[in-house]
Amino acid sequence: MKKELLWYGPAYSFSGYATHNRYMLLGLEDLGWKIKLVGTEKNIPETLIGKERLIKMTKNVLSDEKNAICVNLVPPPGLPAYGKHTILFTTLESLTVHEGYLRRCQQYDEVWVPCRDNYLSMLNAGWPSRKLHLIPEGYDDSIYSPGQTPLPGVKSDKFTFMFVGDWSYRKGIQWMIPAFCKAFTKEDNVRLLISSHYQGGEDERSRARIRDEYQEILQKNKITDPPNIELIYDWIPDDKLGEFYNSADCMVLLSCGEAWALPLMQGMASGIPAITTSWGGQNDYINKKNGYPVKIKKFDTIHDKIKLSVDFYWYQLFAFPDVEDATKQFRRAYDNQADAKKKGERAQREVSKKYTWKQAALKANKRLEKICKSLT
Repeated sequence: MKKELLWYGPAYSFSGYATHNRYMLLGLEDLGWKIKLVGTEKNIPETLIGKERLIKMTKNVLSDEKNAICVNLVPPPGLPAYGKHTILFTTLESLTVHEGYLRRCQQYDEVWVPCRDNYLSMLNAGWPSRKLHLIPEGYDDSIYSPGQTPLPGVKSDKFTFMFVGDWSYRKGIQWMIPAFCKAFTKEDNVRLLISSHYQGGEDERSRARIRDEYQEILQKNKITDPPNIELIYDWIPDDKLGEFYNSADCMVLLSCGEAWALPLMQGMASGIPAITTSWGGQNDYINKKNGYPVKIKKFDTIHDKIKLSVDFYWYQLFAFPDVEDATKQFRRAYDNQADAKKKGERAQREVSKKYTWKQAALKANKRLEKICKSLT
């Protein structure tokens, strides 16, 4: 059987899923796979890495598309495209697995997930191990490295904690801001830099939503004079993110559910340690020696605590970080800046050994070649 793939998924935006699709596509093509890309996005940014190669993939013609291996790298519940052997390459954010999610998975011959906590969640939900594979994500080592000149206008002489991600309950912003404000005052030479979008939006309405909810968090927690917190609404292009992360001293993500936490990986590749919830994808590569894991206070539901919920979140358990412990980790990083720098250096060494996109593509390639051989 020829090394050909029918590939379905978003590949053009700056979202986590699109980044995942893009680098797996480029990496597998480098390893000799001919890929027919069925993209789920229309607009292609001018600055997109691999743009011309991706466009070419959409025009590829496979020798036998109906009998090709088909990879669907999409969010749950998945929108299936079919071939001889179908793969759902997806993620989980919850500890438990919604029965509807499992039913959708049954449409595929196998499921790939990026981290061990996802893998264990699927097994505990009764998904057969023979149809489950752990294929990690990675980072672009041509973009992310320590010592780069910080992005103009972003670097500060203040010790900078940085959050990068969607403005949502799952991302833990409602815990991060109070923990930061409890740890510091305006007298401390520190700031929290929040680079975020509401549901991926860039318009003024989305920005206003963030500003309003930010004020709600302050009011709810009776924070009247917060330390320095800055909001960034503009998208940072992929090729500038390395410079952006080099403007920070410590990443922060108090999420209640992640399958990989790509910004943390990118920050660590830039030599920046991270304060983060000790459950989810980041558990595969962050530990006390290279970062600041935050204890889990409890596992709880989130669908009944937010205004907008994904169907497969309903009644599922998510990891709630201990805010008191998060406060301590903020202070620990700030009060021991030399140690924070050492943690960042160790983080960079460790992720560079195991987690580049090239290494991720090699693992996917190994599984795909085995499938290809079995179908011959």
